[in-house]
Amino acid sequence: MLISSSLCLLLCAGCTTTQPPKVVVKYVTVERHIPASLIRPPPPGWSKPGGPEITADFIERGDVNETALRVCTAQIRKIAEWDRQ
Repeated sequence: MLISSSLCLLLCAGCTTTQPPKVVVKYVTVERHIPASLIRPPPPGWSKPGGPEITADFIERGDVNETALRVCTAQIRKIAEWDRQ
């Protein structure tokens, strides 16, 4: 009986492990794409064949270019907000 008890203890001791469990690290690449609505081209600049001729042309050109600048600024702000998500 003593031999079988000792043998059992030796067999059980051989099955136990004293090493700490291994940590497995898995890297996952997440690709993010900017939504199409945020990468649309900016509005076209003002153009007139022959260039501006009268003062009203300069005023109109300034208004068109200012509007385009505001659109681009809003678009960049939205891209920055999307990037923070």
